[in-house]
Amino acid sequence: MAASLPLTAKPRSVLLAAVFASGVSACGSMGNTDSDITNVGALFLRAIGGIGSSSSVPRERAASIPYASLGVRLGGSDQAMFVLASKSGDDLLWLGGTSLGVVTRHGRVVRTVGFVHNVSGVHAAEGVKQDLTQPSVDYLYDFGDESRYGIPVKCTRQNLGPEKVTIIGVPRDTTHVAENCNAPGLDWSFRNEFWVDSAGFVWRSRQFVVPQLDSLTFEILRPAA
Repeated sequence: MAASLPLTAKPRSVLLAAVFASGVSACGSMGNTDSDITNVGALFLRAIGGIGSSSSVPRERAASIPYASLGVRLGGSDQAMFVLASKSGDDLLWLGGTSLGVVTRHGRVVRTVGFVHNVSGVHAAEGVKQDLTQPSVDYLYDFGDESRYGIPVKCTRQNLGPEKVTIIGVPRDTTHVAENCNAPGLDWSFRNEFWVDSAGFVWRSRQFVVPQLDSLTFEILRPAA
């Protein structure tokens, strides 16, 4: 039997309360999120399953759900579907099952909830653009579970050229951008990758969010309106 993904033992109510207690972003209220979570979560979502295969979300399954959706893998796990529960400014809250949450901003993960180890905030330094064109960028990472905040992370970017990606059977023209990042305070080096179209939309990415976890791979199955 495939091993389970490393989740926390906290109940659903505690995990989701943690997401909203912090406001997800500095923007404040996210609207009637409790109702959204209950309805969307109960009807459409499931937690990530086992590790060890590379099964993707079928196109029919993605098409059958009338919500923006995100395909998520942890390392080599099966791909699970997360559904958009709410939006606050540029921050999108995606829920998987009843215990996992990911917040993205312009395709970058800025918070996770429900994993054994989580990032509680990713903050771009002043002057950092969202379009992945700058050759070097600085971030500050927060790890609330460990009471560590404002950890400096320095990244250099490399444009790897055009690349066609196919997501649930649909080919898309993108540019492949890599970020080589280093956090000296954590003795942590990692490489993020983004596949972005000519409009700056990130269709696929592979990102590391905490030193203790494998990479998370994301694909936009149905974009947010």
